[in-house]
Amino acid sequence: MNADQVAEKVKKFFKRNSINRHKITVLTPGLHASISDCDDKRFDMRPFLYNISWEYQFKQIDDLVKACKKN
Repeated sequence: MNADQVAEKVKKFFKRNSINRHKITVLTPGLHASISDCDDKRFDMRPFLYNISWEYQFKQIDDLVKACKKN
């Protein structure tokens, strides 16, 4: 794969991941109440809603692709 294709795959992954990230925070009552997992994730402070534009990060990826094409 060339740099453009890799960049597009990375951007697509992060965009789709940020769109669907909220889904991992939802547990069914049966899973949530099971005794096999003692951690109910109430103190998990990781964000689950992301801005899907990733402007700065995608610009950095584009700049790296341009730098790869120069060399």
